[in-house]
Amino acid sequence: MGRTNIKTPTRGSEYFIRPYARGKNDTYMDVSQQVTQAYVDTQVIMPHSIFSRPYLADAYPEMEYVYKPTIPVIPPFDPATVPGATPVVPEVQLPGYVPTVWSLTDTNNTGCSYEPGDVFPTEDWDTVHDRATSTRAGSYDPAGFVFSSPGTPGPGLPWIFIRRGFIEYDLSGLTGTILNASIWGPTPTDNGVLQETLNFTGFPAVVADYRHFKASSPFYKGEILCELVKGSFDNEFNSAGIAWLQARLGSKIVFCIREKDHDYDDIDPASGATSYEANISNAELRISI
Repeated sequence: MGRTNIKTPTRGSEYFIRPYARGKNDTYMDVSQQVTQAYVDTQVIMPHSIFSRPYLADAYPEMEYVYKPTIPVIPPFDPATVPGATPVVPEVQLPGYVPTVWSLTDTNNTGCSYEPGDVFPTEDWDTVHDRATSTRAGSYDPAGFVFSSPGTPGPGLPWIFIRRGFIEYDLSGLTGTILNASIWGPTPTDNGVLQETLNFTGFPAVVADYRHFKASSPFYKGEILCELVKGSFDNEFNSAGIAWLQARLGSKIVFCIREKDHDYDDIDPASGATSYEANISNAELRISI
């Protein structure tokens, strides 16, 4: 006869069916809505995905109105904070603004020339270029001009001719901020420059006005306000020229015109019959405001 005291083992089957239960009467809903103390302590710094339901609401949509993540604020890029970078200052211009372009014709022009007489002068380039006064002045085209020819007859020195022109524009009534400016037409035959006049006596010019432009010594260069480029119909003023014009809005202005490659640069035309002319007769001064 076999053993009769063997007891059938009791299996906690409810713990297999309900392994989530923490108490005898716990339901799934009860357990799923319980929030661990660990989450309560760390909910600010720990991602909620590591918990089954780490929110303190009965439904997920409700949680969306409770959870407020911190969104980092990224400041705009500032080139000034980067070593070696050059900040770019944008041009301030109102949307839809259309500049007014003023086209001004000259109100006066004149010129001064050093010219030889009936006898070829025995003077070299440096002597002629350094002269303080001209031999003739008056009604000439507004042009910078240099002419050189072989010195015959004479001791072999060239016949040198230099002209400097003066041209006036009236900026009366113009106000505002100049956006750009240019000398517009006709096309200069050769390169030239516009410079500020200095001690200019008026129209018509006199022989003393030959050197009445603001320049440096000893080669009489000085600041260029606008460069007249050979073959260019539209020659823009540089930043110094724009500032110069801006300071003189509402008044009359006078430019001195010089041929660039020889008169301004102080380069001897050398041998041979040659001529160079930067003529802006009938040119317009166009200013955008």
